[in-house]
Amino acid sequence: MFIVTESDAAAIRDAFHKEGELSAIIELRQRFPGIDHAKARACAQTIAGWQPPSAAPCPVVPLRPRDHQDVWGAGIRAGRRTSEGQTTGNLLSKPPQTS
Repeated sequence: MFIVTESDAAAIRDAFHKEGELSAIIELRQRFPGIDHAKARACAQTIAGWQPPSAAPCPVVPLRPRDHQDVWGAGIRAGRRTSEGQTTGNLLSKPPQTS
């Protein structure tokens, strides 16, 4: 097992597309000397087929905006059970507004 950086992959791809498969194998074995010839051939072919990563990753878009104050603290009221088993208070809503 080994990790191929983008610069390694680019060099192997360039060697494969410009000079052929054998050059890509040689380039791979120079960068990763412990790999035998058969394994290097399979790895070079695989790496040559990789596409370079896109310029910028897609931004993460939240599904819905959150009001963290309501979820994590100030807006939460403690609900209590009465002796009849009913819940008083509203656990996850804002306290009533007083005018």
